Amino acid sequence: MIPAHVTYAYQEGATIIPNDEFYTVPEDRVGKEKVDILFLISNAPVSTASMPEKGSQPYTGLATDMKLAMDSLMKKFPTFFYVNED
Repeated sequence: MIPAHVTYAYQEGATIIPNDEFYTVPEDRVGKEKVDILFLISNAPVSTASMPEKGSQPYTGLATDMKLAMDSLMKKFPTFFYVNED
């Protein structure tokens, strides 16, 4: 079950391109590096800062929803996740 306010997208084999502001790619690897990407975001009306006087209840619900989403995505894209069985 993925809650309706959680959006996700999956791209297999996306090409990594250089971005000098954050990381470098060796010249001989440009256009050759690939990565699988799973994007997950909540569209819930919860602020990005938790103030002590407002309590944590909205964040508890959001955390539960994200856990439900991640559990479902682990089943949908099992090869994306590493699960340590130990």
